[in-house]
Amino acid sequence: MKPHPAIGALSLTIACAVLPAAARWPDDPSQNLMICDRPELQYGTRILPTSDNGWYIAWVDLSAGGRDIYLQRLDAAGNIMWPAGGILAATRSAAGNQGVDVAVDQEDHIILAFHDVREGINQVIASRISPDGQPVWGAEGVQLTDNIDEEFVLLPRIAITDDGEIVIGWSHNEINDTADTKIHMQRLAPDGSPIWGELLTLAPDLHAAFWLCDLKPSDDGAVIASCVRELNYDAPRHIWAQKYDRDGTPLWSGDDDSDDGGGREVPHLVIFDAGSIQHGCFPPLVGDGEGGAIFSWYRTYDGPLQVFAQHVRSDGMELFPHQGAAVSIVPRERRQPRACFNADTRETFVFWVEQIYGESILAVYGQKLDAFGDRQWGDEGVEIVPGTFTQHHDICTFTAAEGALVFWIEEPQWKHCYLNAARLDGHGAFVWEPSVIVASTVCADKDDLAASMNGFGNIALAWKDGRNADGGDRDSDVGDAQARGVAVDSASGLRGIEFIGDIYAQNITIDGALGMRAGDVDGDGTVNTADLLLLLADWGCADAYCPGDLNEDGETNTADLLTLLADWG
Repeated sequence: MKPHPAIGALSLTIACAVLPAAARWPDDPSQNLMICDRPELQYGTRILPTSDNGWYIAWVDLSAGGRDIYLQRLDAAGNIMWPAGGILAATRSAAGNQGVDVAVDQEDHIILAFHDVREGINQVIASRISPDGQPVWGAEGVQLTDNIDEEFVLLPRIAITDDGEIVIGWSHNEINDTADTKIHMQRLAPDGSPIWGELLTLAPDLHAAFWLCDLKPSDDGAVIASCVRELNYDAPRHIWAQKYDRDGTPLWSGDDDSDDGGGREVPHLVIFDAGSIQHGCFPPLVGDGEGGAIFSWYRTYDGPLQVFAQHVRSDGMELFPHQGAAVSIVPRERRQPRACFNADTRETFVFWVEQIYGESILAVYGQKLDAFGDRQWGDEGVEIVPGTFTQHHDICTFTAAEGALVFWIEEPQWKHCYLNAARLDGHGAFVWEPSVIVASTVCADKDDLAASMNGFGNIALAWKDGRNADGGDRDSDVGDAQARGVAVDSASGLRGIEFIGDIYAQNITIDGALGMRAGDVDGDGTVNTADLLLLLADWGCADAYCPGDLNEDGETNTADLLTLLADWG
């Protein structure tokens, strides 16, 4: 491992001279909270909770010509804590969104792992940013690879272990041939130094590709890695998984063996090999809080598209039927599943897009599976949104009490989208009124929806949004892009909309409300003594970030105190 020389004089302290304006979570779904609106495209949104119930937001930004990584930090009430437009965390020239991952460690530092090709050579770089925006591992970060020109890396993934260390994995191809792709992993101390003397290498049988899907912490310092194995592009793609202890020793036994790159056999647990998953899909996994994990995916070969889920215990035992539990047996096709797990009830919730009639009539459905994978909401599941010609995508889900929350983007016309949310109880009945809440009513291109729940049970959403492209009228996108200073080839026609996209965010409480109560300083949903103490501690503040400035006039003073008292209780 060595510092990356091309990052050079990267500074994370100030990426924009403009200080953040006072802001709190808006209660108007036509407004939302603007995170970044620089010219050019911002995309690849990620949002993660912090221990103080706030959030980090990360995204990829093309405004400076490269695919740079920017960060912003919010408190629980939605106040922007860092400079407007975010701070520059990494400059890079890599293409695509699959070359970035982020995680938050136990000290509320945000960890970055990203693919970088600025020197013409593919490398994986990692960085650790403190809560005040400083690069703890130096402005150059740390370089995890030592590749040559013909090698290629992608899909970096991060897991923060329960003992406070960092495991980073990625897919690696030595000859630029996707039929011979391995996975490497390294374990880092909080100071960025490597713990494993050599990279842990995971390689399937000869001339097969091994793609890293996800990496999640387990128990006792261990991590769980999920992978896609394929012999070639046209062959079925299967899901394998393995759990590694603190020393990198595999803990799960399975039906297939692979080589670790040094001639040693490494067993893997076969999650799914009865057909194939979709090309280009890398299904995420969900930790169960007890050292195991929940997997969800959809099959594409050997029958209609079907969604499955599996729960693997900490010791590698499959709790659902082998090859996964089907979420529905009604003869329709399903795709794009997302799962969440309730550790108290031992129940798994899965939400997906249902194809009512081909790829034209689509709906959103959900299912609850018990501890053994048996369907609890009927053999069809519960209809969240009835079938229409509307597209649905970017599903996110969390458990809530004995039920679940689900969020998704609704796209009734191409690039004209809304952002929806619903809550179901343990019986599959809607909790909120109306049953589906629109969190963003602005009709515009939306994509890359990310969601996160904090310790108060409130949810924050962040996404790429095209509302500033000609006021949301996407038919005039090329001229609008040029008006914003973006060089767009007019011959690209309507595809020019891909050059415009800003980052927006919105909260939604566990009760289905947008925004915060007027006097709620700490953002926990109630106005009480805790809020009063925070406001008094912030008295007289006139800085860029004043959490007690409830009326957003730039200062914490008597007007804010009166606002709090009027909202007491």
